[in-house]
Amino acid sequence: MSEKTYDTLQVTRVSINPRSSGKYILATANVVLNDQIILRGIKVREGQNGFYVSMPVDRLSTDERVFFDPITKDLRDNIENSVLEAYTKGIT
Repeated sequence: MSEKTYDTLQVTRVSINPRSSGKYILATANVVLNDQIILRGIKVREGQNGFYVSMPVDRLSTDERVFFDPITKDLRDNIENSVLEAYTKGIT
């Protein structure tokens, strides 16, 4: 059986929603991939080593579950870099 290969989904749009009262969460972001699917509720946070991105989780259930989690490093990097770039452009 041959292994399938896929192109990396591309971030085609990012919207940033700053949170003025946020101590740990600086902003939320929505990301559109290939102009076809939207990922809502991505969080921009600040840690000891600077800004970072966390994926949305379901905290209403007894278990904390991630709604979506990029499987490939390329897609995760693409999403994180696009969100952080849009966030830093918005605060400068």
